[in-house]
Amino acid sequence: NVYMLDTNREPMCTISMKKARWYIKKGIGEWSTFKENPGGSNNTNNFDNGEEELKCIRLLFEHNGSTKANPKSADEMTNENLY
Repeated sequence: NVYMLDTNREPMCTISMKKARWYIKKGIGEWSTFKENPGGSNNTNNFDNGEEELKCIRLLFEHNGSTKANPKSADEMTNENLY
């Protein structure tokens, strides 16, 4: 799975690699990275020891939904997709 970020680099959901390539091909997304701390806090600006850089795409348009209303960590999104 590939993480999808909004225009503010906030995680929204995970999608398949096939869907990620579709967003890139259509020109409505770009490849990006997301830094995740195994302890659960996310950081898109700085690396600290123990952080892992995850492959993701960032949308190039403002989406209809808002992560501000119900923010989820990358761990929560991963757990939801497993069940």
